[in-house]
Amino acid sequence: MRILTILFLMVTLSGSVLAQPHMAEEGAYRLGASYKEIVTIDAQACAMACGAEKACKAWNYQPRTRVSDTICELKGSIGNRIPNPMTVTGISPQFSGYAEQKGAYRLGASYREITTEDSQACAAACNADQRCASWNYLPESPYSQTVCELKENVGNRMQNPLTITGLSPRARQNLTRYSSSGGADGSVLSQVPPRQNDLRP
Repeated sequence: MRILTILFLMVTLSGSVLAQPHMAEEGAYRLGASYKEIVTIDAQACAMACGAEKACKAWNYQPRTRVSDTICELKGSIGNRIPNPMTVTGISPQFSGYAEQKGAYRLGASYREITTEDSQACAAACNADQRCASWNYLPESPYSQTVCELKENVGNRMQNPLTITGLSPRARQNLTRYSSSGGADGSVLSQVPPRQNDLRP
């Protein structure tokens, strides 16, 4: 009985560890051409299939229906996300390995500003660029379109309830030894960045 309990805990913990990095989003679908379609037992298996291929950046999982079998779509690009109650989507772990920090903004000059569908796509753009160390995602407002800021440095974090920020996996790895003290990562301050006026509802 004890052995069965230990095995159950191992399976449960391993399942949660595997599921988390793939950032599955139920009720959503990512647009774009698929370079491969396969049959998988569930969405987690589809996410793992995507993570095992360097060419895969995003995936969609469609469960079995009366007219079709299960479909796992592997995509070479991160397309826009649209609602679909019948599907599950996600981004490859190699591009979704970011720690989102909602309600925060990182200071510092941006070497590039692009428009992305959401914060995940912004993080993926940063992760795919060797030059990028951190990013800010500014959602659409009455005054501006969505903006994804890519930055070479890891600036101090400042509070802003309207933005999302994060670090690239490379930057987080370099800052691991400082994480306990919060040194190089910067403390969250009470101020807001100058661009907050552009985002005010």
